Amino acid sequence: MNNQPYLICYDIRCPKRLVKVHKATSKVATAVQYSVFYAEMRRPEVDSLIASLSELIDHAVDDIRIYSVASFDQAAIIGQTPADRGIYAMISRQKKAR
Repeated sequence: MNNQPYLICYDIRCPKRLVKVHKATSKVATAVQYSVFYAEMRRPEVDSLIASLSELIDHAVDDIRIYSVASFDQAAIIGQTPADRGIYAMISRQKKAR
């Protein structure tokens, strides 16, 4: 089973929960914007992330979305690119490490 690219986006109301969600997401994904992350994972890893994040949030007010997307190298980027911030290099290294 191959890794699938995902975009993880969240809107967390409480700063304490936000820090927890950010830390948990940062362990498996690379930030491309403040609350938007890119990861390449297998479905069991996504399910595990969903379970972990679900325990950290208030389901009544917080929002986390995980989208299956095209791979990062196929993305259309307008304006400052993630490569300008060193993000593409980080993703490329993660791919090679796996």
